[in-house]
Order: sequence, then structure tokens, then C-alpha cells
Amino acid sequence: MNPANDRRKSKLRLFTVMLGANDAQLAPRKQHVPLDEFEAHIEYFIMSLTSPTSQFYTPDTRIVLITPPPVGEKMWKERLANDGVDELDRHNDNTKKYADVVKALGEKHATPCIDLWTAIEDKVSEIRSSSKEELEYDGYD
Repeated sequence: MNPANDRRKSKLRLFTVMLGANDAQLAPRKQHVPLDEFEAHIEYFIMSLTSPTSQFYTPDTRIVLITPPPVGEKMWKERLANDGVDELDRHNDNTKKYADVVKALGEKHATPCIDLWTAIEDKVSEIRSSSKEELEYDGYD
């Protein structure tokens, strides 16, 4: 039996990649992964499955990238404070950079990408807008 043929008949049909929430932790924290290294990791996953020269090549496997979600900084700060930590180890604007890398790689490799970061941010904005209107209903700010 030819191992190359076995490899191409993988039963793996869908491979999702959702990384970045912990990688986007601020340096020098232990989970921090520099942005360029993070990008190389995501690209490695894509190329491992899509490049015919890769030992993991599986032409029938579809890849879906998922951006990291945003950071709820207020709630995260409260959680850290409960653990006795004074300063944030993550910021939403930094996590967005990681989400943007995932989206860019999706475009570069024609790989579907679920933009979780933007979807959550948009929903939060929508809720804030509608809640503000409800709060102002009686004429008070």
C-alpha cells in the first residue's frame, strides 16, 4: 500500500483554526506570541493541509479560520483584580491585530474565515446603542 495515497484519503473533512486569544496576551507574559510568529503558525496550518508537498496534505479537507474574540476589558480587569493582579495583561486593540492577521491570511489563501472579533464587537455596539436609547426614553441621560 502506498502511504501517499493513504494520506490523501484522510477522513478529515473540516479543520478549524481558532487561535489568538491567549497569543495576544501582552509581552512579556508567558502566553504572548509575537504577531509575526503567530502569523507563521496560522500559515503553517494552512500550508500543511493544502500544499501537495506537505506530508499532511489532504485535498479533501476544508479549512475554516476563526479570528480570536475581543477582550471584555472591564470584566477581565475585574477578574484579574479578584486574583490580586492590578494591571491588564490583554487589550482589545492588541487582540484586533491578531484577528486582522487571521483575516488577511484567509484572503491570501482563499480560505474561509469567520470574523468572530468583528461579529462580537458589532453586537456589543448594537446592544450599547439600543440600551442607551432605552435609558434616554424618559428624557434623562
